[in-house]
Amino acid sequence: LKKERDYLKEINEGLIEAEFFDEGEAWKPQSITDSITLPIYTMLPFIQWCKEHRDICMMEWAEGSKIKYYPGISSSAAHISFKSKNNWYEVEGDIEIREGQVISLQKLLGLMHQSAHQKYILIGDNEFITISTQLSRILKRLDTVTTENRSHLQIAPAAVSLLGDLLDDTSLDIKRNETMDALRQRIEACSKKIPVVPKTLQAQLRDYQEEGFEWMSRLTAWGAGVCLADDMGLGKTIQTITLLLEQSENGASLIVAPASVVPNWRNELQRFAPTLNFTILNQSEDRSKDIKEAKAGDVIITTYGLLNIQQDDLTGREWNVVCLDEAHTIKNANTKMSKSAMLLNAQRKVILTGTPIQNHLAELWNLFQFINPGLLGSAEQFKKKFILPIEGDNDKARQSQLRRLISPFLLRRTKAEVIDELPAKNEIKLPVELSSEEMAMYEVKRRETETKILENKADKVSTLAEITHLRQMACSCSLVDKKWKLPSSKVLAFIDLAESLNDSGNRALVFSQFTSFFEEVRKAMDKAKLPYLYLDGSTPMSMREKLVKEFQSGKCPFFLISLKAGGLGLNLTGANYVIHLDPWWNPAIEQQATDRAYRIGQKQDVTVYRLISQHTIEEKILRLHKTKRNLSDSLLEGSDISHALTQEELLELLQDNR
Repeated sequence: LKKERDYLKEINEGLIEAEFFDEGEAWKPQSITDSITLPIYTMLPFIQWCKEHRDICMMEWAEGSKIKYYPGISSSAAHISFKSKNNWYEVEGDIEIREGQVISLQKLLGLMHQSAHQKYILIGDNEFITISTQLSRILKRLDTVTTENRSHLQIAPAAVSLLGDLLDDTSLDIKRNETMDALRQRIEACSKKIPVVPKTLQAQLRDYQEEGFEWMSRLTAWGAGVCLADDMGLGKTIQTITLLLEQSENGASLIVAPASVVPNWRNELQRFAPTLNFTILNQSEDRSKDIKEAKAGDVIITTYGLLNIQQDDLTGREWNVVCLDEAHTIKNANTKMSKSAMLLNAQRKVILTGTPIQNHLAELWNLFQFINPGLLGSAEQFKKKFILPIEGDNDKARQSQLRRLISPFLLRRTKAEVIDELPAKNEIKLPVELSSEEMAMYEVKRRETETKILENKADKVSTLAEITHLRQMACSCSLVDKKWKLPSSKVLAFIDLAESLNDSGNRALVFSQFTSFFEEVRKAMDKAKLPYLYLDGSTPMSMREKLVKEFQSGKCPFFLISLKAGGLGLNLTGANYVIHLDPWWNPAIEQQATDRAYRIGQKQDVTVYRLISQHTIEEKILRLHKTKRNLSDSLLEGSDISHALTQEELLELLQDNR
């Protein structure tokens, strides 16, 4: 009996070694027929342990179920070769499982994805291998940087920088490539470069702005494209202007921006870089000539709309630096605007955006396809490798892998990280209780929409239209029913707040996504004799500038701005209050709007009010905001990310949780 107890003690030590038990735990069989079930990642090392302890263990296999197990395959078993082809690099290789048996690198990477535990890999029927920690690290690195192309793996030029010391690993049998080695040497040399802020810059950069310029300069020097994704208001424009000045002798540069942002580029170039000669293409008398004759020291500024119209001219020449401002404008790969942008030819590509992803992960692919083509594979490869696992299965390993892949080329700093002196920002949710009449009408519409979804009587487009109606009714029932005559509870709540702010001498930006709701708000403000300025998408560019100057001068206490028209390119630090009349699906869009006031130059504390109608879809949208931010923090460290709403999520939005 003592000998059996000693044997059992050793077996438990083997189970601990196989990581089935923690230290101090043990298997305590009550009879000779007792058994335990081991998961595969524990069973395999335990089988190996049993083979090494045949004096106390005997293994029996059911007929046809014997497992073949090849443990401890190290990096010395790997044979890898690189070769250049059409500005790409092909990777081939194999791993020797045992003498006379090899498995291709491409197949092994695929099998790793299918294995629940990547250390123990199923390579055939009841046939497993265990790879060493070092080989696992090498394979994961290759999996991150490669994409499949039929019969082989390939690496985009930008991804070469992510190979690190892998190519110098002496334990590997590597056949190197001269072209790739030359690029690696160039990358290493550029990483040691110490960029100097041009003396012609008429500004004193903050430390983080100088770091941003240096980062862009080093990466673009070896041909990589970059995404500067700092918070709104941290000076992405001046960091880019510094790069334009540094590179001004290397050719003409191009800036593409929304029409609303063009005046800001004009003003900052005049102020900070007077030695650069800029032309606003929209104001040019001969666009083709100006584009063709642009030379070193010249900067052409154009809108996304003109990018389509002047596509042949703009894409028919090489640029020194091409910068896409508010680059999420090309987030949809299928638009003509995006396709035109992809044709631009430049030595250096820069994109600026405070929100690299606004709605779903596919948008990130399109932005990176512009700055570093092929880094994320094709759209279909990206979907298979990242979108489906991350958005569908919340795959943390894939999230981490994607973050490693994009992080060298994406720089994002938040205000909290870099600015100590920025005043406080207070956010307040202001609940609005709808009247019984409003709630009754809302409830009828909610039930109708819920029934349509449950009975599959509405497609996705019509369902979203119905949900938009619910969001409008949470603002005012008159937006959906033109016969509605009763006052809007939300308008009344806003007027109370506005009168209080006005009486206290405060000034506020007021945002809504519904211009039709603003019509009702404006009537109420006129009646209450509350002065205001108003801006929406139909406001001409010249008038926008006048309105901004008037508000900044302190002549008017309220500035009503449609969310999409005024979320970009406006500096409105004259306001110390921001009021969101209705929540947008994407919290990053709201944040952009808030940042019109909460930015560098703001001297006062800023208070943000969100008017939320109780027991309506607006409360559900706020909950979605939290989900989106959590996922974005895990992937892009601050940029917003979400996914398309499923039918279940749409139903969740419509549920009555009173």
